[in-house]
Amino acid sequence: MIRTWLLATATFLAGTTPLVAQTAFTTPYYPLNVGDKWTYRAIDLKAPAAKVDRFEKVVIEVERQDVYKYVKDKDEKAENIGYILKNSSGGKTTRDYVIVLSDGVHRIHLAETPITPSLLFFKIVKGVNSWTVNSKTGNTEIKGMFSVREEKVSVPAGKFDAFVASFTNEKKDKIERVEVDTWFAMDIGMVKQRTLQKGRETALELESYVTKK
Repeated sequence: MIRTWLLATATFLAGTTPLVAQTAFTTPYYPLNVGDKWTYRAIDLKAPAAKVDRFEKVVIEVERQDVYKYVKDKDEKAENIGYILKNSSGGKTTRDYVIVLSDGVHRIHLAETPITPSLLFFKIVKGVNSWTVNSKTGNTEIKGMFSVREEKVSVPAGKFDAFVASFTNEKKDKIERVEVDTWFAMDIGMVKQRTLQKGRETALELESYVTKK
């Protein structure tokens, strides 16, 4: 299974407060409706052409809502609706936990391990084209910079106008360097992702999207 900390697998169960009492932020570039499903083909970009005639499939589905409890500035407690994403590939199933807040889309847990602080991996704010992150999950440091730009992209599911969120940890060593480019299209979500990690370059390209909205 192709895995990165940005498109990763995790699970988080928080509280039993009724969801109707919570706030749910949304963004058209990262739609989250229970039952929504994205199917991607996974590509090893450095493999010889003869070896990519068959593609591994990655399926991501919004499994359910959950309540995320956290502390805002000045110890103010808050609760918002988060989403459990089921990630299936190669006969393995794992889960991810994300939440949309007022400043963008955050990843909360990675492989059942908290990300501290939560990782802001996508946002569209007028006049803000980049932001730094400094988080940790387990023994893994996620430190670097995100930037956002607009770009057209073509994948098996079609051609889209997209926002691209690009991350780099700014390491010079080719083994330590991490790059993640993620294309988000309106009313669909992630349509493509390119990852460079430990010298391996891979991509996910959207084949189909089914919404239950």
